[in-house]
Amino acid sequence: MGTLTSGGTLYIDGGRPMPGAFDESLHIRLATHTLTETTIENLKSLLLEHAGNSPVFIHIGDDKAVRLGSEYNVNLDKVMGPLRVAFGDAAYIE
Repeated sequence: MGTLTSGGTLYIDGGRPMPGAFDESLHIRLATHTLTETTIENLKSLLLEHAGNSPVFIHIGDDKAVRLGSEYNVNLDKVMGPLRVAFGDAAYIE
């Protein structure tokens, strides 16, 4: 799992979600050149404003993915609209 800090740093720990603990998850693919402090702060705010039970995964580049901590779990029905406005097709449900 990972945690976004206010400074924009992603911290990864060794936790793993329990199988079957959730039905769907939110995946956000970000290009490394788009990772600015403003982008990260906007993303954090959107996720926290739409809290729920679905985990969030951030994909950076082609081969790195981080599951954010449970404090960033979202309500998929409520978060997708604002995420589409902010991030376009980079946000998808899996």
